[in-house]
Amino acid sequence: MEEIHRAIHDAVLAAGPKALAHKMGMAHTTLLNRANPNDDTHRLNVEQLQIMLHSGDASVLRAMAT
Repeated sequence: MEEIHRAIHDAVLAAGPKALAHKMGMAHTTLLNRANPNDDTHRLNVEQLQIMLHSGDASVLRAMAT
């Protein structure tokens, strides 16, 4: 599971958190908090996995598949 959380975090950082959060309709600080793999108190929900759609980064799917 750690690999998935890291892949999400890396995808957010690579896409640019401010631009990605704007596309997702949320504050960039919220997105960064929810994508932080070291914080178990905030997690993304299924709707927020649109990170993959807006970033064009499929590494999250690859991490989930392994």
